[in-house]
Amino acid sequence: YVGKPYELPFSESFANGRVYHSWYYTCNDYKGGFNMYSGMSVDGDNFVTAYQPYTLGSTSSLNLGKISLKDAENPKVIFAFYNTPGRDNTLAVTVCPDGQAAVDTIFYRNFMENSDPEGWYYSVIDMDQYKDASYFLLSFVAYVNDAKFDMVIVDDVNVRDTKDYDLETSLTTQFHTTAGEALKVQSKVRNIGVMTAESYSVNPNDNGPTTLGAAIAIAQHVT
Repeated sequence: YVGKPYELPFSESFANGRVYHSWYYTCNDYKGGFNMYSGMSVDGDNFVTAYQPYTLGSTSSLNLGKISLKDAENPKVIFAFYNTPGRDNTLAVTVCPDGQAAVDTIFYRNFMENSDPEGWYYSVIDMDQYKDASYFLLSFVAYVNDAKFDMVIVDDVNVRDTKDYDLETSLTTQFHTTAGEALKVQSKVRNIGVMTAESYSVNPNDNGPTTLGAAIAIAQHVT
């Protein structure tokens, strides 16, 4: 494997139906593997990656290039998957440290044997044992054998050095405005820490001391 590894933090949300890092897929039916789909998401961008095969009993692997955990103290893989209980499908996440032939399975979900309610779930996987590797390869492996051809859906893939308390913020607003008119600015706060943030405040300003707004809310805990 060639090229410089991605460094932390790594994040892929599949926004706009595209990827912003080097991924590739493999599949055993040669007709199509993981793809992009719109109409749902866990993170509000309305796009996911998913596998829906042409034939039952098919599998596909979505694979990422090299990732380095250099200098990370508490590295974790964090991603969301859509749970479809009772379906004859599986999802596995594997890593290959230093490009070795041996592959470790760090997550496995058999939807047929699972009774959790349908919906989005986050998985947080500790990566301490791979900190000494110069890099690792990350793969999402889906197997679909259900007669309804349900998709195996993944979203919001992250590899980061986690902290107990860590909030991520973003601002969105309209593209154009007119002088003198009110401008609506929306602030999104996301908890990317290990612990639940009991409360937080958002205090944006217009490049000066003027406070434009404030908010107090409960941060949603990622589990």
